[in-house]
Amino acid sequence: MSSFANVNLDDPRQDVHKSRLVRPTLNRFRVAERLASQFKLGGQVLEIGGGAGEFSQRLRDLGFAVTFVDLSPSNVARAEQLGFPAHQIDLNHGLPGIPDASYNGVVMLEIIEHVVAAENLLSEVYRVLRPGGYLILSTPNFAYWINRLQILAGRLSHDEGYHFRFFTPSILESRLRKAGLRIVKTHHTTPALGLNLVRRLAGHSQRIHLRVPRLIAPLLAHTLVVCAQKPESEIHKP
Repeated sequence: MSSFANVNLDDPRQDVHKSRLVRPTLNRFRVAERLASQFKLGGQVLEIGGGAGEFSQRLRDLGFAVTFVDLSPSNVARAEQLGFPAHQIDLNHGLPGIPDASYNGVVMLEIIEHVVAAENLLSEVYRVLRPGGYLILSTPNFAYWINRLQILAGRLSHDEGYHFRFFTPSILESRLRKAGLRIVKTHHTTPALGLNLVRRLAGHSQRIHLRVPRLIAPLLAHTLVVCAQKPESEIHKP
């Protein structure tokens, strides 16, 4: 995988070039926390691309033992200061040093779109999960209606250069299945645009997000959230 070395360092918006803002109230954290509680990830959880450590702290408060992985040295240093075992890893190279079948749960929130070798990373997630373990993953929906309008107008997505991979509901599900993971739940969301405008004018900073049914998610979901499971019996090995 050496051809991918340092590919994530180029864009100035990447975390390696800045100190990550702490934003503990993001919607993806709320959704992922509900999924973690519902599917009982178990004691040992690996958070991949943990950023400022907000969600790792939420998981620890729920009783999970969390290991933290990130590319940014400042994020890793902050996680260590917060008391987490932490590893600095370029995810394009997989998860070197993480033993096979060592975690009950893996969390990747808004990470896979930054990884060129996304399929390899999903295979690595399968490898480090214990049989029956769960992955909770979120990523932007490239087919969201605003992106479609931008493309029709001859413009690229505003995330071009910051994101390296782009996913739709069906493409994401296909990649997860190919890695050997079974999709057990989706919880795709979109901001309540009109309602959030009214709330902002009224002085409320936290945005409201609506759940989008899978049937209309390709067009209307802004964020894709999926919970997938490694089968109890490892019949499929990617």
